[in-house]
Amino acid sequence: MKKHFPIFIFLIVVALLGVVWYLDRLLPPQVDYVLQQPDAVELISLDPEKQMDRFREPNDPHAWKALGVLKAKTPEQRQQLVSAFRDVVARREPRRCFWPRHAIHATRGKTTVDLVICFECEHARAFVNNKLLPREIPVSDRGAEAFNQLLSNAKVPLPPKE
Repeated sequence: MKKHFPIFIFLIVVALLGVVWYLDRLLPPQVDYVLQQPDAVELISLDPEKQMDRFREPNDPHAWKALGVLKAKTPEQRQQLVSAFRDVVARREPRRCFWPRHAIHATRGKTTVDLVICFECEHARAFVNNKLLPREIPVSDRGAEAFNQLLSNAKVPLPPKE
């Protein structure tokens, strides 16, 4: 038994490193790059029922009507908004619906990221420089409350209830 103990410990360490690597990869690299040190971040309250232009594609990050915007003015506020999003990224299978009530717009240099978020359906669509990325980002439904609190504190109109 003592002879196999180091092998057992090695396997546990490898498994834990694999879990950490997998969780780090929940965000696409381009999105992660911008969110690490964004120059600007906005949290946007959306109305999922009202599209700005009926001719826009639903995969357009600007297709939904913005009810209001919370602009992060300091590096600390930018980090708070980014952390609020990172905290709700989760490993789960999203539902097929999409009724986004929140969005995050972030820039770093010439790279722009839009995250259109549906906590009800538990996923976000990511756009880099207005191009939809092929995979969705799974999120926990618990994020809506935190985002609504940030919007409410800034006196930004809240999205309609689910």
